Amino acid sequence: MSWQSYVDSNLVGTGNVSQASIFGLNGGVWATSPGFQLQPSEVSKIIEGFKNSEPVIENGIHIAGEKYFTLLANERSIY
Repeated sequence: MSWQSYVDSNLVGTGNVSQASIFGLNGGVWATSPGFQLQPSEVSKIIEGFKNSEPVIENGIHIAGEKYFTLLANERSIY
């Protein structure tokens, strides 16, 4: 299964998720739902949050122009 199929079927296709994207650690897009666009700076800050969680915990993250609070961040996950 491709990452695009995963986004289409297992995430958005369930009806429980309205938009989704998967990015590589180099910032490249692996899969995304139609019309869901993150700015390169948003992707970069999320990727950096896996290396240094302090800024995303203190300031939250932005996804497609919306600000989200961060409850937990480590080298594996950002919530």
